[in-house]
Amino acid sequence: MEAKGISQAVIGRLPRYFRYLGELKDEGVERISSQELSGLMKVTASQIRQDFNNFGGFGQQGYGYNVEYLYREIGKILGLESSTISLLSELVTWAEPWVII
Repeated sequence: MEAKGISQAVIGRLPRYFRYLGELKDEGVERISSQELSGLMKVTASQIRQDFNNFGGFGQQGYGYNVEYLYREIGKILGLESSTISLLSELVTWAEPWVII
């Protein structure tokens, strides 16, 4: 079976997906549609679905994406272990008051 090539653009968006999903998870959001995520990220809903389909897809039509699951799966794709993800989340939460935008 031939490996499927994934574009650099998709790979480049993965950290953004990870960051936004982490924020949603921290806010207690359990499910999100590609349309809702699109509004946050300024990427079309179609692009989001296409990006996720490169990795087998993670959602269910009419039901959306489970935020926690998608966050963990993208973390795995990025090579982050759950302990690393937890540490990064805590570090971001701790450092947030000092970040100047």
